Amino acid sequence: MDDTMHDDQARSMAGGGPAGPGVSYDYRTLTVQNDDAPLVRDTFARFRWSEVPGGHGGRRPGWTVLRLRRDRHLDNGPVVDQLQARAEESLATIGRLRRSLRSVPWLLSAVVFVLGCVPLAGSIFAINADLVPLSAVLGVIGLILWALAVVVHRPVARRRERRVTPRIAQERDRIDDAAQQALRLLPTV
Repeated sequence: MDDTMHDDQARSMAGGGPAGPGVSYDYRTLTVQNDDAPLVRDTFARFRWSEVPGGHGGRRPGWTVLRLRRDRHLDNGPVVDQLQARAEESLATIGRLRRSLRSVPWLLSAVVFVLGCVPLAGSIFAINADLVPLSAVLGVIGLILWALAVVVHRPVARRRERRVTPRIAQERDRIDDAAQQALRLLPTV
């Protein structure tokens, strides 16, 4: 439910399904990262989506393709759809937050590493200009920045995790609230 998830929604008539012959279904195909698949599966199941038998497809490493269907004629359908959209927004936010756990520390480390290249380049120019003491100072600064790039990753990752974990919990609560409201509107199966 993030930018990397693709939604291919189709409408079709299906005969002989669990709801009986001639029942019309909404179909959705979702491509999600493997880490997000259980949460997406559980969330959609709470809105009466079920996996299509034999519906797994796509063999991209690290990704799962979910093929889902739901009876089109739900009681309170528009309200349930609005609640589901709210849950999907939370799923997308959770996906972005999870990705930021990896990307933010790596990005900061990469920036510090690239900043270390600047004094090292200056060191090379200083040697070419016969400024050996300046070259040595710039070289040491560059190497320190390179080492700092490695060292800075772990504390930034920990701090990011401390900041993101409560936000993920809030989004999960939003999903639960929307699903609870939807379950009150949907008949029991």
